[in-house]
Amino acid sequence: MKIHRSNNIIAIRISEEVTDQQYEKITNVIDNEISDFGKIRFFIIVDHYPSLNSAESLYYDLRFIKMYADQIEKIAIVCDTAWKETWVALFGLFAGIRIEYFDRPEFNDAWKWISENA
Repeated sequence: MKIHRSNNIIAIRISEEVTDQQYEKITNVIDNEISDFGKIRFFIIVDHYPSLNSAESLYYDLRFIKMYADQIEKIAIVCDTAWKETWVALFGLFAGIRIEYFDRPEFNDAWKWISENA
């Protein structure tokens, strides 16, 4: 997992299941960003994910979203079309957060959407 920050946006590239150490790292970044900006946004890119057929595994790896839901303005998800149904199913679990799904060719559109004000 790779993590980058830009203003109140936390960009995460997930290419494998998230370890406990990585989870701790991301929650530390989130805490710092909330301290600096109040509300935050996520730009999540999902590369190859080992448990492709398991939305539960992905939900567990992204449980920090639920934990910080009150502090998240919106989330952009970029991944392969095969994941679209999984993400649509997961959207309901993060009620109250604006979430948009983008296919890989729409990467620039996703960044524009997550970066624009309200």
